[in-house]
Amino acid sequence: MDIKARIRNEMLLKVDLCATGTRIEKGALEGEVFRENVNCLFEWNTEDPPPGDKIPADIVFPEGTIAKLNYNPKSPYLIRKENGQLSLERHGNFLSTIRFGERPDFYDKVTSEGIPMHRIVPLIGECGFLVCLSTTCNYFTTGDECKFCNMNPALS
Repeated sequence: MDIKARIRNEMLLKVDLCATGTRIEKGALEGEVFRENVNCLFEWNTEDPPPGDKIPADIVFPEGTIAKLNYNPKSPYLIRKENGQLSLERHGNFLSTIRFGERPDFYDKVTSEGIPMHRIVPLIGECGFLVCLSTTCNYFTTGDECKFCNMNPALS
C-alpha cells in the first residue's frame, strides 16, 4: 500500500473515531506515559471516564495522523496492548498499531498561584496549544449563560 493510501486509511479512521469514540482496555494504559486528556472550555468525550482514571488526549497512527481520543465505553473500537505494542481494533479485528501523544515536560509545572500548567496551556495535537486564562463563562455573573454550552461541565 502506498503512502497516500495509508494516510487516507488513517484519516478515515480518524473521522470515525472522532464521531464514534473508542474503548480502552485497562491494561493498555499500564506503563504508558501519555499526554492526558485535559478538558478546557468544552468536553469531548461521549462519556466520562471512570472517576480518577486519566485517559490519553490523542491517538497517533503510524503515518502521523492524530485523532483526538473520544472516550466511549460502548464503541466498537478498542485500544489494547499486546506484547508492549498498542493497537486499535474494531469488533475484535486489528486495524492499526498506534501510540499515544507525548506528554510535554511543562505539564508538570505550576503557576505562581499553584495552578497546574496543563490547565492554562493544554497542548492540542503535537504542535499546537490553547492558552486559556479563564475557563468559566463570563455570562454566569449576569445569569445570561448559554443553555447549550458545556464549557463549565468540561472542567470536572
